[in-house]
Amino acid sequence: GREGKVAAYGRKGERVIGEFQIYLGVFMD
Repeated sequence: GREGKVAAYGRKGERVIGEFQIYLGVFMD
């Protein structure tokens, strides 16, 4: 999400993981 991307500018690796978890949460919900 937008918040995740902003916060992850300092942790690019965690951004990918975070976005992936968000997608899983959306599609697996």
